[in-house]
Amino acid sequence: MADYKKVRHRQRPRPVERPKPDGNFWSKFIKPTDLSFPGAVYAVDFNPLSPYDALLTASARLSLVSLSRGSPKVSKTFSRFNGLAYSGVFRPTDGKLIACGDDNGVVTVFDVATKASLRQFTTAATHRGTTGAAARIVRWRKDGLALFSGSDDKCVRYWDLGTAQLLTTIPQAHKDYVRCGAINPAAASELFVSGSYDHTLKVWDMRGRGGGGGGSNRPVSRFNHGCPVEACLALPGGSLLVSAGGETIKVWDLLGGGGGAHGGLLHAFSNHAKTITSLTTDREGSRLLSASLDGHVKVYDLQTYDVLHSFRAAGPLLSVGLAPDNRKLVMGQADGTFSVRTRRSALTSTSANPISSSSGLPSSELPRTPLLFGGTARHFHRGKNAVAGAGDFQVELAKRQRLAPYDVSLKGFRYHEALDKALASRNPRTIVAVLDELIMRRGLRVALTGRDEAGMEPLLAFLARYLNHPDYASSLSDVCHMVLDIYAPMLGQSPVLDELIGRVARGVKAEVAVQREMLGLVGAMDMLIATQLEASVGEGGRDGGWPGGNEEELISPGRAGED
Repeated sequence: MADYKKVRHRQRPRPVERPKPDGNFWSKFIKPTDLSFPGAVYAVDFNPLSPYDALLTASARLSLVSLSRGSPKVSKTFSRFNGLAYSGVFRPTDGKLIACGDDNGVVTVFDVATKASLRQFTTAATHRGTTGAAARIVRWRKDGLALFSGSDDKCVRYWDLGTAQLLTTIPQAHKDYVRCGAINPAAASELFVSGSYDHTLKVWDMRGRGGGGGGSNRPVSRFNHGCPVEACLALPGGSLLVSAGGETIKVWDLLGGGGGAHGGLLHAFSNHAKTITSLTTDREGSRLLSASLDGHVKVYDLQTYDVLHSFRAAGPLLSVGLAPDNRKLVMGQADGTFSVRTRRSALTSTSANPISSSSGLPSSELPRTPLLFGGTARHFHRGKNAVAGAGDFQVELAKRQRLAPYDVSLKGFRYHEALDKALASRNPRTIVAVLDELIMRRGLRVALTGRDEAGMEPLLAFLARYLNHPDYASSLSDVCHMVLDIYAPMLGQSPVLDELIGRVARGVKAEVAVQREMLGLVGAMDMLIATQLEASVGEGGRDGGWPGGNEEELISPGRAGED
């Protein structure tokens, strides 16, 4: 019996999960390099084209920071503002233009190459010399030919880049300051999401609003975050909206339009100790990053919303950004510090600069192999990790097979003893595997026959507990039938066995009731499907043709023979 095969446990199917090497990936963002600016870094944006320079909005200027070579450094500065600058963003199509709002409500468009001011969008009040409300949020339309803005006067505006005209204004779009906005990358280009300190997010459809107005001022959909909204973001799929307010991040169903019992809310989670100020995603849109006043940046998995990694900054954070190539992570702080973390290359310094005897280095700088001395552990384990060559003969060592106690009994055909040892393990997978092996060997009756009350009690207790388990029901039902066939004449002789068999019977009745309900449900579904099919076939006939065939092919065989 040297070729005895162990009892194989039944394997349950497991869901296939995508490997998540996030811990290794995010830990490669090394110690940050800091730059100092005169004011708080309110916003960060990246050029959509390589080399992915960063644009910082801090104090009364915009700073273009080069991150491609060596240490980060400021390459250009845009400072033609009368007050503080807000929400500087690159044009998403080519990165050649920059749009930004300021304290006076003016939205300015700059040329990145020449730093020239190409457009200045102002309201009628600003034209008359009155200082407008601060334009806190500016976003490009998806095609880069128009702009959306939200300001402290609670209005949302829509600007045309070519004509430098205000296409429309939605007065009193919110009941409080508009502080964040987002464009849905997968929806119509005229859809804009605005978030406000009145605790709401609203989706606006600007189509048909050209020429200075027109259309309804009612939003397409509305979501209530429950506290002032600091940041919002539309995920790349186009169906989900993420908002941050207070210490909570919430995920909303954009396609549902805020309907349903929960107002469109799909999920809410909180992992920060203070107000969340900024949101962003990685290049694939599978990871969400949030920055908070508690000085932490959290990385979330958008499938499970679990925290995968965390970064700690020296002070409160107002902005966070991840470069399109996922190699630069930047953080803007309230004290004007701008931190840049660079992800290390996958190649280590050893593999990138191998040392060999032909490198020309002096012998003193070459690595030395330690000497081996007999009787030491290093000498005993020498060659353990050596790789055999193509022509080497390898001796295979047969490892001794270690058997479980029930396997030892099965190997000796002691079926009664094998079942007792399996029941003593209290492992349902082991017990069911041994029962399956006994059924296959036709030794189940031998294992069950001749048992007293002490031998039957653990088996009946196991059957009563796991008979309705979907993984074990098919095997345990056969065991129940054989137990009743063998021990039915003994009913009434032992109160303990009578109670256990009664529990098994109640479990069988409950399973039968469930199966009857399921069969009734299957019948109802079949009736609905058949009714739907009849309706679809009837509509095809009324349209003058049968779907997928010719009317002549549907003539009965008798009629066909007569013709």
